[in-house]
Amino acid sequence: MKRGKIYFANFRHDNEFYLAEYTPGSVSRILMMFEKFIEPLNNVVLTGHTHLRFLLKEPIRLYHPRKGMVAEVSDFNYAMFAVRPMSIKDQTFSPFGDGIKKNYAITHNFMSTQDMAFEYESYAMPDSTAVSQFELESFGLDFEKTLNALITFSHQSYHEKNLRPYHTLKNNCVSNMYVGIVNGDKGLRRAHDNYHGKIYEKDGEKFFSPRKPRKKFTKNPMWVLRDLASRGMIMSRTKNQREDFNSDLCTVLENANRALPKGCQ
Repeated sequence: MKRGKIYFANFRHDNEFYLAEYTPGSVSRILMMFEKFIEPLNNVVLTGHTHLRFLLKEPIRLYHPRKGMVAEVSDFNYAMFAVRPMSIKDQTFSPFGDGIKKNYAITHNFMSTQDMAFEYESYAMPDSTAVSQFELESFGLDFEKTLNALITFSHQSYHEKNLRPYHTLKNNCVSNMYVGIVNGDKGLRRAHDNYHGKIYEKDGEKFFSPRKPRKKFTKNPMWVLRDLASRGMIMSRTKNQREDFNSDLCTVLENANRALPKGCQ
């Protein structure tokens, strides 16, 4: 931190990387984004990919080393990706094959939602897998602590001598996203019907605050929604689910003057 601002490097926007200047206290909303990985033979969901979308009251300012400030961004994403060789970049990722056996490197990515739309532009097609969005509740999650933890974790990860490789079951997008979730956890837990201590209510749901709440990391994408609900970060899937990100794609790409895919025409 310097002069009341937080600075971090390698923020991606317009397919370029910049130094980002963030004003503490600017996060107004966080959406958890969930993409299902569907096994094509039997059409069943085996796993998925999760990341976080941050919307700001005061935008991040992006700086180029020679040009100075070049842009402001008020809608961006954090996502952890496995890095695969260019020779196989067009092949379908196999979570329980290469995702376990290949020891891919991992990257921590802060990027504008515009650039995230570049990554997902093929999802504009009508029959594409939906990328669901769930609004997280400040009732159970401290938004600032969540973002600060992810920035710090990203910085520390690149300075480790022995970087842990990607592993679908042990070191994946969910476990890395949960660095932010666990650090932002306000310690509330859903109360059982027979609990008689102090109760905190939100939208008809009851929670209590244990003395030492277990801040467990979740690694399985299929458990995320249930776990977030138990922490008071999601009240229900129906209440917190927002329009799928797929529906935002065409607008975001058009605003970026990007050639629109067939699904947008």
